[in-house]
Amino acid sequence: MKKIYSLLFFFVSMFVFSGQDTSIPLVYISEYSEGSGNNRYLEIYNGQADSFDLSTLALAITVDSPEQIGNHELWVNFPSGSQIASGDVYIISHSGASSEILNKSDFTYDNLSDGNDGIKLVKGSESDYQVVDVLGDWQGDPGEGWNVGGVENGTKNHTLVRKPRHCFGEDDWTTSAGTNSENSEWFVYETDNWSNLGFHTSNCSTSDKLAPWKEDFPRNSDWQNDWLLYSTGQGSSGFLSPTGGGAVIFLSTTSNGAPNASLNMISPVSNCTGLDKPILKYREYYSGTVAWEGISVHSVYISNNYNVTNYNTANWELLTSGSAPTGSRERQFSIPYTTKAVKFEMKINGPNVRGDGWGVGPVEITSEELLSIDDIDFRDIEALYNSEKKTLAVNSFDKALKDVEIYNLLGQIIISKKLNTNSAKIDLNNLNKSIYIIKVVTDDNKTKTIKLSIN
Repeated sequence: MKKIYSLLFFFVSMFVFSGQDTSIPLVYISEYSEGSGNNRYLEIYNGQADSFDLSTLALAITVDSPEQIGNHELWVNFPSGSQIASGDVYIISHSGASSEILNKSDFTYDNLSDGNDGIKLVKGSESDYQVVDVLGDWQGDPGEGWNVGGVENGTKNHTLVRKPRHCFGEDDWTTSAGTNSENSEWFVYETDNWSNLGFHTSNCSTSDKLAPWKEDFPRNSDWQNDWLLYSTGQGSSGFLSPTGGGAVIFLSTTSNGAPNASLNMISPVSNCTGLDKPILKYREYYSGTVAWEGISVHSVYISNNYNVTNYNTANWELLTSGSAPTGSRERQFSIPYTTKAVKFEMKINGPNVRGDGWGVGPVEITSEELLSIDDIDFRDIEALYNSEKKTLAVNSFDKALKDVEIYNLLGQIIISKKLNTNSAKIDLNNLNKSIYIIKVVTDDNKTKTIKLSIN
């Protein structure tokens, strides 16, 4: 079932807006099958809160061993009007596949992988695109197929299903495939297993949080509806509310000397369109019998334009320090992207002593230079959108306008105007239907951010 949402124009300050606009489309490959005969398909899942227009994406494919390593050979556009509703899937299959597959298929394409063809889900044009997700690579013929999760030739005569805890695409196939069943992003099933076709199970939230925000993890609240927690190894996740704020605490139940356990926390999407320089800030806790330095939040994965990067937090700025055996310390990290959407995973490793605990909280997305509603009085700025002529009029009743910039929801500047006047008219005829952010700067360098939806 496909849903198409229409957006009505609205004009509000970013700091009173409370809608659920998804800043980054969390769309990725959820299932793949290469089986007997022509039984091949690719399933794409929409993990965001709204319907997604697939015509903005494409499939870029290599066949066997590409003539030029690293370059695609086939470019496949999705049919115009292709939509995926929130939480729904879209299926591309071979036209000669079984009727069980074809009955659930949305689109047929006969050059799907026979095990050794690299596929990338991409956004943009054939000459200028960003990688959303990958299955295989473009680095030459792997033979029969690529290994996945420790399974030899996992992309040949197997069905791959994305694990529920993975919430966005991965542009690095080595990371996605993994080396064993634990670190792979995929469940690997035998040939012609289509029991998961037509739906995808995800443990990830489709909601987003408007930054700046701070999560104190209070008791008896609904914060766990936004965050996904899962643990690996021996241990149990518990909850503690230390002085100064709440925290998620992971308590070790291992025998002394046993392998470390870990706790993973996947955040909701953060809409950072109102922040000039977003930073991630958090406090970590340790209570136990061994050195404090043995525990920290050691990795944060930040989703940026469909890419995910692993950052070791050992070199993050240490704001406060604690001392063993019990203490807390605070760290912060400047998010190194111009994008305005952030999703991160915090992996907490700790000591291997029974009864010791470690944890994190509060966690916040803030900014070095927070824009404020006090920067410019809302009454002193007027912005009028003419939907018939597709023009935007910006008027200042006090200070002269210095700059007007218009951003898309990936944080990219679409229009930039240098001004020295109290009013300006801007042609928006080249903008597609979408949500945009208008940043207005006056001649005394005060800033106002406004959201605009073009329907």
